[in-house]
Amino acid sequence: WLKALHTGSIMRVLCCQAPKLSYVQAIEVLQRVARGCNCDMAVFPEIAIDHPPQCTGQGQLSLENVALEMLSRFARQRQMYIVLGSMVERTPSGQVFDTCIVFNREGEIHALYRKQLVNPHDNKAAGTVPGLFETDKGMVGVLLGAEAAEERMWAAVAMRRPVLILNPARGRVQMDATLARAHPELKFEAWSEGFRRIERLVEERTRGYLCSFLRVDAPLHQGGAGNSMLVEHHRSAMVPSWGSAFFIVEATRPEQLIARRPPGWRQLSIDERIQAASSEPGLLSLDEKVMRGPRYHVWTFRLPQVQAQALQANAAKWTSDVDALELEVACSGGKCFLMPLTAQDGRLLYAVCTQKGGITLWDVRHKREAFTCDVGAANVIPQLDPLRLGLYDMGSGSDVSAVGPWHTRSQFIVASCATGNHGLSFRVFDQSTPLRACTIPRSKLPHKQWATVDIVTGRPLSPTAMIPAAVAEVTIPGRATMEFVLEHKIVVRAIFPHDLYTAIAVVEAPGSDLVPLGLLIDLELGTAEHLDIYGQGPLSMEPEPEEQDEEDGDNEDLMTPRSIASPRLSSRVSEQPPLGGPDVLIGVQSIEQRFLERNRDRQERVLVNLYRSNRISLLTCNDWELHEQLLVGDVRLAKWRAEVPVASAVAPNPHSGSFQIVVTYESLQMRWWQVSLK
Repeated sequence: WLKALHTGSIMRVLCCQAPKLSYVQAIEVLQRVARGCNCDMAVFPEIAIDHPPQCTGQGQLSLENVALEMLSRFARQRQMYIVLGSMVERTPSGQVFDTCIVFNREGEIHALYRKQLVNPHDNKAAGTVPGLFETDKGMVGVLLGAEAAEERMWAAVAMRRPVLILNPARGRVQMDATLARAHPELKFEAWSEGFRRIERLVEERTRGYLCSFLRVDAPLHQGGAGNSMLVEHHRSAMVPSWGSAFFIVEATRPEQLIARRPPGWRQLSIDERIQAASSEPGLLSLDEKVMRGPRYHVWTFRLPQVQAQALQANAAKWTSDVDALELEVACSGGKCFLMPLTAQDGRLLYAVCTQKGGITLWDVRHKREAFTCDVGAANVIPQLDPLRLGLYDMGSGSDVSAVGPWHTRSQFIVASCATGNHGLSFRVFDQSTPLRACTIPRSKLPHKQWATVDIVTGRPLSPTAMIPAAVAEVTIPGRATMEFVLEHKIVVRAIFPHDLYTAIAVVEAPGSDLVPLGLLIDLELGTAEHLDIYGQGPLSMEPEPEEQDEEDGDNEDLMTPRSIASPRLSSRVSEQPPLGGPDVLIGVQSIEQRFLERNRDRQERVLVNLYRSNRISLLTCNDWELHEQLLVGDVRLAKWRAEVPVASAVAPNPHSGSFQIVVTYESLQMRWWQVSLK
């Protein structure tokens, strides 16, 4: 399953859950949203574009239509397919159709599909040809609106074995407006039930032939239900909200869908099929095997300020030129940091912090923002007084580099770093309320205790050997000697709470020979104390006599679960290639755990650090003692050389004297370890 996740997708598709737009608005939306996204296709819902019939002979669909001509140019410039869910087509004979239009990468009208399932009260004609068009990625099918629920129409498209089925729609939700205002939770339940209904429909229709299904709906309250989503055999990717939204999905190759199943899929027994038939009667009449298993949902976060830029509410702003550089930064956003929270009223929230300092609280249940603050845009938070606004400000030129939990489930701490001598900044929030702030200049960091390493072995040198290289003493007549850091940006890798007013930060200097360093941050006094989390550097292990001749032997010991990581260490340097710098920190986590070597009745906080050399260092926070050991065997043996960790996850074990750590490796292996202090 892990190997299947590394295969490429068949197509990147931009889903535009947008209201009815003019062609000028549609082009500007695509310009703003698709920049830098490298999409293969953009899809709009039904009745997505208003076109000027006075220029086209009362609605004939050709490149003589100014709207289609401008969209054709955009498709050619961006080398992408554009699918307009449907437009009103009027033929010379007077017939009116709802027609889906497809532009290819050269800007040509590649396909026209006339809707077959029409309402007789609309006085529109019905098409007779299934919706299919060929792309450089494979065949793509089209089903408009409720046609996806018609078995015969689905079967006609599935016969051609498409790699993707598109379903532009505009399905209005039937709900009493007064009841919805009195009980807002009913609106959310109806919206969620729409997703579940589509999932059940796609599961039923794809039993004979598996492929990806993409529904692009119109926004809720603007003619649609807001149920845009990608449905595949193993997952569903949903739109960020029921309003106007734009998100990118990657459709999976049909031949890879089975391999993408998470572990746990199995054939339903007769009794299970009878039980499931209460909601799906068709299961009893199936002759083939019915497989069921775990699926996962993908929800995308899209910052509201980016959404507002993409779809302006004021029509006067549509022709204004948005700063390309500013928009590109806003759309990419750099890194984003997520922190799960529980609000004081019990709601589940995510704090979404952008690298540039924007903070959004995302309501997990209702899939919408509960609070947004972007200090760079003063008009976003005009209600804040200057003092409170200063608590949000991370500092000029600062980049957020870490977000961590604080002492209650509604609180979190944000760490940022700046260039020059501005140093590190820390901000503590309780949901949207800033509690305290602290800035530590670089000159006050414990540089004299910050060691460098031998680039060959990765072992730390004496801290005093690196002082002249990293810190210069400048003497100004009449003033005390001052220290200025000359090079290397310092970033906070992780931040964790220690007590009421102190935090533990893990900092690095990327591109330098400085080792990862722990800092005990006092948020009240604005001080930082040195904590050693690097230890002796990469450690070699004295091999057991019987292991020296087992280089090509059985590897069953590699996959032994729940093994206690306690190999024998020696001081001899391992015979391995030069590291070229410090041992790379792969993962760091803070947990509370009881240990076999300590008092079993008392939990203590420990900082768990995993390095690229398969070395794990444990810093116990009650006595600041560092414990080091190796997770795997001697790296000099060939069977261990490919075991380079890439990610880790740590969990305490309340029923044992050791905690659990799961590590993934470049060899695509995944191992579960139990680790104690020794």
